[in-house]
Parts: sequence; C-alpha cells; structure tokens
Amino acid sequence: MEQGKTIVIAGQDIQLTDFLTIELSKAFHHVYTAPDGEVGFHLAKTVHPDLTVVDSFMPRLDGLSTLKKIRETPETHDLKIALFTTSNEDVKSIEPVTVLRKDVSPEKIVDEIEKLLK
Repeated sequence: MEQGKTIVIAGQDIQLTDFLTIELSKAFHHVYTAPDGEVGFHLAKTVHPDLTVVDSFMPRLDGLSTLKKIRETPETHDLKIALFTTSNEDVKSIEPVTVLRKDVSPEKIVDEIEKLLK
C-alpha cells in the first residue's frame, strides 16, 4: 500500500475543508487545516507538506499574499501549491501554482488534489 502524503489546507470554508479532510484521510493522507493564510503559512513552514492548498479568500492573509509569502521564504519556496478560487486570478507571477476551481463539486476537487499528489 502506498504511504499517504501530507497536505496543508488553508481556507475559511469550514464545510469544504472538513469534507476534503475526511475524504483525503480515507486515502491515508495526513491533512492539516488552517482557518486563514497566516496559520496556513506557518503550518506549511513547519510540516513541509507534499501539497499546500490555499483558498483565495481568507482573513488575516489572503490566498495570493499567502502564496507570495510561501514562494519568498527559503524554507517553503519549493513547495507544491494549489490555489482554490472561483475567479480567474492572475497567479503567473507566483508560479508554479495550480489553480483549483471552487465552483465544481467537492468530489471533483478531491480528484484534482489526488492527481496533484502523484
């Protein structure tokens, strides 16, 4: 059996975060959650996850600011990152980053996350 991956999910949508945590844990992944970008950044820096998923709209530090902070910090600059969004935000300046659409089913988001972990 393949060993689970470590994932940090930063977002204020508690229902979506809880759903993703449950579904990804079923696949033996270790999921850490954060209610905002500041806590998400510190978790990413501490656990150095296989994937960091950041919501574009969060309190304290929004998604784009969190992504920039991750990319600018030596301990986290090489992390694989995905941004949850419902808009077509310009993330080219922060690449590499994968955009995950929030306006699809939660099951589709889980599938996309699983693809990113391979």
